[in-house]
Amino acid sequence: MAPRAALLAAALLALIAPIAAEEWKFCAPGGGHCHCFGEMRWGHPGTDAQHSDDGAYFKDHPEVTMWSKIQAKGDKVLCDGKNFDPQDPFPGVEKFCQCNEPAARVWKPCAGAGEVCECEQHSSGGGGIVGSSALVRSTDDTGAYFGVQAVNGTFTCPADYPGAKCECLEKPDAVGPGRYPPPS
Repeated sequence: MAPRAALLAAALLALIAPIAAEEWKFCAPGGGHCHCFGEMRWGHPGTDAQHSDDGAYFKDHPEVTMWSKIQAKGDKVLCDGKNFDPQDPFPGVEKFCQCNEPAARVWKPCAGAGEVCECEQHSSGGGGIVGSSALVRSTDDTGAYFGVQAVNGTFTCPADYPGAKCECLEKPDAVGPGRYPPPS
């Protein structure tokens, strides 16, 4: 019986593993802006009640897809329906945006709220970064994104939201194709 249990466990792990690879993190409320490298989605996951009864609500409402997705390259993107599929993925529900960044991107903590962040400068072309600059991401303890910025020199981490912290992009080549806006 043990080999059968091991086989069942391996099969279950194979089903779960692809799902675990996705790590969606909040990046902006509806109407806000996201700076996302990778996949970005706009919508709403639905409530527990909508998922009850084996998802009966979604079976009765096939027009509700919950999310609309795009590929993002770090540019500032408005979190609204104009930048996604024209069909509203969840009519009548307040939506927000999330990012799912590939694991190849390595962000290194560099400063806490109000502290100065110094990141390694990268020359032009590395991951789409323009000139000699670094990418800094503002986030919080939950991993929610509050902006990504190309900077020259030092950067003061924002202190205007709870748990603010900043991180530097360690592997700019992992950003992939596409230009990132010049440092501000």
